[in-house]
Parts: sequence; structure tokens; C-alpha cells
Amino acid sequence: MIKLECKNKFLNRYLSNLLIQKKLISSKDSEDYFSSIYIIEHSRFIDLNINNVSKKIMLPIDINQFHNKILEGISEIEIKLGKFLYFPYQRIIKNNINKKIYLSDVQNIILSNLILYKKGIDKFDLYNLIWSNDKNISINKLDTHLTNLKIHLNSSLSADFNFQSNNKILNLIIN
Repeated sequence: MIKLECKNKFLNRYLSNLLIQKKLISSKDSEDYFSSIYIIEHSRFIDLNINNVSKKIMLPIDINQFHNKILEGISEIEIKLGKFLYFPYQRIIKNNINKKIYLSDVQNIILSNLILYKKGIDKFDLYNLIWSNDKNISINKLDTHLTNLKIHLNSSLSADFNFQSNNKILNLIIN
């Protein structure tokens, strides 16, 4: 996810709520994130610093422009996974010869959380992140998606990604 930092508490709370609604940041406090966005207020504009790239937005803020500037900034975030590159905000994984595959929303949520939580994530917590409105929880549903993700990665990119569960804590294993 993304960590948002702004000295103005009101602006920080307002923009955090907006980004939570857009599912760009998590409502859970976490020390684990893919990128930081630093917001600096000036008299006529706001400076967004995303991955050391500055983007200026004139005041008053147009919420759509603000959202688009953030999407531009985070779309190039890449994470190295062995010999693969993962672009969490594009839902893409590329191999070393630029063959790429697209992930579904569910697959992307699974993979991004397994990467963020290096010590593993509780299967119940992961299930709730994906299907927060389900009244009946079926961990078999999650297991099916994990199997399908593994098959998709292995068959499309010859990626040897595995998932290991120990005491309901799920980990990503990359060989």
C-alpha cells in the first residue's frame, strides 16, 4: 500500500479518507507499504512528492486532478521478485524478456499483501481484505484463488511461486 504524510492534520485526514475510499491506502495502520507520498502545502499549490518525483497541484484542489496525479506517480512502482518485476498498481508481472501477465483484482490483492507482509499474513485477515462483505467465511474460497494464482504464474511466466501456510499464516515462497 501507500503511506501518506502531511504536516497539516486536517488535510492529512481528508486526503487519507479519500485515498482509503479509492483503495489506494489501507485503513489499517501498518509499517509495511510500497511507496510514500509526502504532501507539502504552499500558499498557491500543494506539492505531492511520490517516489522522489514532485507533482504540483494548484489550489483549490480539484479532487479528480489530485487522484490522477497520485495514480500517475504510483503506476510506475515496481517490486523485484526474483527474476520478475511486479507492478502492483498496474496489476502486472513481467519476466526478464518483458513478457507480462495481468492479474485479476483478487490475485493482485493476494500477491501485494503477501509481498508487503514478509513475515506472512493471517489467512482470515487476507480473506477479509478481499471479501470484506461476506457474511459466511469460506477459507476454501481463498485456497482456490491461491491455487489459481500459482497456476497462472507458473503456466504464463514459468514462475516458481509457492504459498506456504503454517498455523493459518500464509507466506509467499519464490524459487
